[in-house]
Amino acid sequence: TQSMYGSVANEFEMATTEVTNAQYVEFLNHVAASDPHGLYNAVMATNPRAGISRFGPDGGYTYAPVSGRENNPVTFVSFLDAMRFVNWLHNGQGSGDTETGAYNVGTGLSESRNPDAKFFLPTEDEWYKAGFYQPATSGGDTDNYWLYAISSNTMTTADANYAAAVGNTTPVGSYPANANGLYDMAGNVREWNEKYGSQNGSRGVSGGSWGHPQADLKSLSRFFVLPTQEDNTIGIRVARPAEASCLADVNGDGAVTPADFSAWVAAFNAGAPKCDQNGDGSCTPADFSAWVANFNAGC
Repeated sequence: TQSMYGSVANEFEMATTEVTNAQYVEFLNHVAASDPHGLYNAVMATNPRAGISRFGPDGGYTYAPVSGRENNPVTFVSFLDAMRFVNWLHNGQGSGDTETGAYNVGTGLSESRNPDAKFFLPTEDEWYKAGFYQPATSGGDTDNYWLYAISSNTMTTADANYAAAVGNTTPVGSYPANANGLYDMAGNVREWNEKYGSQNGSRGVSGGSWGHPQADLKSLSRFFVLPTQEDNTIGIRVARPAEASCLADVNGDGAVTPADFSAWVAAFNAGAPKCDQNGDGSCTPADFSAWVANFNAGC
């Protein structure tokens, strides 16, 4: 495939799975006793591809996952809901604020990520990089990007939940992870990204869903929907800045010692990610000099 997206200057980490009904219930039970922002959609209790029930009167609402659907991805969440969810994470969960933090929530059309965001929705490029990227030197496709977000240029319904083969969402992680350790980047539910579609006032969704055809899961397929859209094909995946790491600590024991040289050699021979010490996306002899510099710099 010829990549047109995926250029990312910042280091980030993507959640290994989509946000589940159980995780969203925890959010609702902390912040939506009255639900003035419409974080809950009543269809969540009745649609067979949703899975959250609400109980009690306004001001005393409580929420619970539908039995058997605790680990299915949450659906019927808008871009506004998704921003409020990551604001809650940014603000420490519990009674954390939903209106400011990673985003200053407005109409869904003008928000951009605040520079100190501790959690956020991925940009289109971040999502693309996490879904499709694998260096050719580490077993990836010749141009470093796969056609599908399962680290392959071919796919069947044994690899991901799409094309109504199951007819419903499946519990997160039911299919194999891609090369970046991420589950359900292809199919299950589409996931909100930050991309603003200026032509029709919309936001991006990535990855295709349980009901979308295989063509919609390809790397160059791009889709935009209104930020208020809520349906049974759209969910949430959260990202965050990469935690500070010590590159020279190749064996991960928390210290920089000569033992890390042997670990680097093993990583180099295996084409493993930790051999890439200069951050160019490949494992070459130049990474040895970079490892020496990182070793001398310490942690």
